[in-house]
Amino acid sequence: IVDDNQANTSSDVWFFTINTPPTTPSIVLNSTDGYNLTNVSLIAEFTLIDDSDSNDLVYNISWIKNNVVQFSFENVSNTSMLVNEELTKENTTNGETWIANLTVCDIPYYECGSLVSSNELTILNAEPDPVSLNLPDNNTYITNNTIFSVGNTTDIDNDNLFYYWEIDN
Repeated sequence: IVDDNQANTSSDVWFFTINTPPTTPSIVLNSTDGYNLTNVSLIAEFTLIDDSDSNDLVYNISWIKNNVVQFSFENVSNTSMLVNEELTKENTTNGETWIANLTVCDIPYYECGSLVSSNELTILNAEPDPVSLNLPDNNTYITNNTIFSVGNTTDIDNDNLFYYWEIDN
């Protein structure tokens, strides 16, 4: 209220909104099969916590390989409380270490909670594909001229493959 002592006054009303940043939940990093092999995807799992101010929430997530950011996604919205972000198997290689960083923010004020990092996960060597054998039928008499062959097999980690033959009488 402003008064000029001449019977003239004016007033304005101001409303303030006090916003509380949302809480960033813990984030767990795991592989889809639990073994952390090169031939499976990684999943970053977290639960969005209701904002105390009833604001809409978005999140920012970064995938970090060997301490270097590889992918970042910002202002991601999700209608589900339980979130599973996937890093596909094509992005991982044996021996790499991965973590995911997460920040949750509210809209429209875009105040963010603290940065939270996941556990560290190391990608392990996967087994090669099964070998395709070309063998004689069971109980077939074989001679020194009998040919055994191995079909091509692959290894997702590009490891050198060695074949061993063991023949029982």
